[in-house]
Amino acid sequence: MTNTCYMCDDEATGNEHVPPKCFFPKSDRLRHNLITVPSCDAHNSKKSKDDEYLRAIVCIFPGVNVHAIRIFSKKVMRGMERRPHHLDTFYPELTPIHTPLGETAICSIDLPRFETAIGRIARALYFHSFKEKLDRPLWVVSNGLIGDDLSITPFHSIISHGEKILPRSWKGHNQNVFAYSVDKSIRDQSKFICRLRFFDGALIYVGSKK
Repeated sequence: MTNTCYMCDDEATGNEHVPPKCFFPKSDRLRHNLITVPSCDAHNSKKSKDDEYLRAIVCIFPGVNVHAIRIFSKKVMRGMERRPHHLDTFYPELTPIHTPLGETAICSIDLPRFETAIGRIARALYFHSFKEKLDRPLWVVSNGLIGDDLSITPFHSIISHGEKILPRSWKGHNQNVFAYSVDKSIRDQSKFICRLRFFDGALIYVGSKK
């Protein structure tokens, strides 16, 4: 039987890391036992720019740990020094703001691009967990987004509720970089939900639309 890509019916030409390998610091301790899924060229090598974009966004989520800070300073910032146009690509409309905890900044994100990149990770984890493709549309909510008026979006209440009712266990061999949990009703993709946690602080929920 032909080995096909986790995203489509094309023949797989290699393996794709889940999440992308660029999220993991170059350390044997943090790059062991990484998840891979079979992938075609179109869904692996040609998406590297989206991987860089997603990494740049996730690294600035509130509450992320020292690994995210190091990747931001050593990879994201140095990359922007070499390619200054990436500042506007990654962080458009960057605006300093003052909070009770000190000065920080906000920026706009390319939400469709962000959700597509997160969706690929969720689909890959579904394939890894259940050995079948996830072919339904997905919804994505995150604890790192705020509204245009700087208010916390309703997504935060969804995540807060989910954290109370879903199992506390996480999977992943390098959980201070990436951890996940997946759940679905047997043979019913409409009841699939996936939790992704990057760098201890970036929490993202993905589920299949009915």
